[in-house]
Amino acid sequence: MFENILIGLFGLLMVNYLVIIARQRIVKIVIGILGNCFFGLSLFS
Repeated sequence: MFENILIGLFGLLMVNYLVIIARQRIVKIVIGILGNCFFGLSLFS
């Protein structure tokens, strides 16, 4: 019983960690795309 609780908590921690990493990566990608668009617009204007 206690082992199952530990495994469950560890699984939740792993999921949260992966979600945080994925979110940071997505934010970096979005910022990069927005930066490139803004840079391109400032060049063409």
